[in-house]
Amino acid sequence: MPAHNPNNPNKSAKAKTKGISKTLDIAGKSRKEVGDVGERFVCNTIPCQTCGVRQWHNLNKNNPNFPGVDLKCLHCGTYAQVKTGKHPLTPHRTGWKIPTSPATVRDAIQKYKRKMRYIHVAYDSKCRVTEVCVSEVITRK
Repeated sequence: MPAHNPNNPNKSAKAKTKGISKTLDIAGKSRKEVGDVGERFVCNTIPCQTCGVRQWHNLNKNNPNFPGVDLKCLHCGTYAQVKTGKHPLTPHRTGWKIPTSPATVRDAIQKYKRKMRYIHVAYDSKCRVTEVCVSEVITRK
């Protein structure tokens, strides 16, 4: 399962996934449940790309629909928005197209300045994780 940074292939992040299931239990689940499974997968397998520690706290557990982000690294304070989908990210003229509304992105960037990343978990028709993309820290121009 490749784990990489779509914005900078030279700084590829290698996910440590030995001994952990790479199949998501999403058969017959709603979109929200698929998102929850993706968040759990990231918490259990993907280290924070800022500090390298795998110590995520799921912000949606205590406060469902936490605004703009899903996870927080307990070691360095980096926030992450996790997107889980059947298709890999599509290239865009300015990088990669993240499936989130522009208003949500704008508000999250303003609130979590220089501490926010996007993580996209792609899976195939057999619910196997095929790719995990991690963005650089998101900032404004």
